[in-house]
Amino acid sequence: MSKLEEARGEARMRLAYGLVFSLPGIPCIYYGDEQGMTGFKDPFNREPYVETGSKLKKELTNLVRLRNSSAALKRGAMSLSYNDQNVILVIRSIQAGKDVFGDAAKDGIIVSAFNPNEEASEFDFRLEELNDGLQVEDRENLRALVAKDICLLLGDGSCQVQKDGEIVGRIPAMQYMIFEVMI
Repeated sequence: MSKLEEARGEARMRLAYGLVFSLPGIPCIYYGDEQGMTGFKDPFNREPYVETGSKLKKELTNLVRLRNSSAALKRGAMSLSYNDQNVILVIRSIQAGKDVFGDAAKDGIIVSAFNPNEEASEFDFRLEELNDGLQVEDRENLRALVAKDICLLLGDGSCQVQKDGEIVGRIPAMQYMIFEVMI
C-alpha cells in the first residue's frame, strides 16, 4: 500500500469512527483497529497486537469520552440530513427532559457533520428542518427552537449561527466535526 492510500484509509477510518459514535447503539471496535492494524484474508487476517502510538487511538479515546459525557449521543432522538455536497449530518437531541426511552435526561442537541469528499465542503441547516427519524413531539419541540450559538466538541472545521438561527459550516476534506447547539 502506498503512503497516499494509507493516509486515505486512515482518514476514512476516522470518518467511520465518528459516525459509529454518533449513531444510536453501542459502538464496537474490532481488535487492533485503534492501532490502525490492517488485515487481509487468512492466514494474514491479523498479526499479534502491537502498541504503535497511532493517532487513531487518541481519536477513539476522545470519541469514547465525548459519547460517555453526552446524554444526547447515548440516548437522544436521531435525525439524518445531507446536502448536495454530500455532507452528512447526524443530529442527536433530547428535548422536554426525556430521552428516547422516556427516561429523565438533560436537554441537549449534538450535531455530527461528516465530509467524505476529497475537498472541503460546506453545509447549512435550521433546526426546524430536521424531521427525519424524530417522533412527532420531538419534531414539534425542534420547530420551536432557534439556535443561538454552537460549541465545537471534537473534530476539524468551523461553523457559526447566523442572525436568523441558520447554522452554516465548512469541513475540510475527509474530516468530521461534532458540535453542541446552544438554544
